[in-house]
Amino acid sequence: MYLAKKMFKDLIEGLAKRRDDQRRVRLLVHRSPWHVDGRDPGRDCYFITATNVAERDEVEITSVWFESEPRRFVERRQRRLPAKLLPGETWETWIEVEKLPEGARDEAHELARVRLATGTVLTPERA
Repeated sequence: MYLAKKMFKDLIEGLAKRRDDQRRVRLLVHRSPWHVDGRDPGRDCYFITATNVAERDEVEITSVWFESEPRRFVERRQRRLPAKLLPGETWETWIEVEKLPEGARDEAHELARVRLATGTVLTPERA
């Protein structure tokens, strides 16, 4: 009986932590051309933007990926992880659309994922 109570308590605490993490970070995904310079027509990319909307707490992003088959991690030398965000800070990365599996390209807004150091996996808000 004690073990069941402890497991239930741990489950409730985990759900509360996940809810709190989701309230602390706003995750948005948008598709746009990325222009290297003014002459470049631009590469079609998905941009993943995470904003720490907490008043006092910092958050740490440990990984970013698209939940496709196969799973596509977003790893950029220019945007190394882990990334710590102070309150009000925004962090952004991107992936070229062509690097996603063809079947996931039109659904990428729903397939983006961000893992925080707490273990919480965030999904993007609907625009």
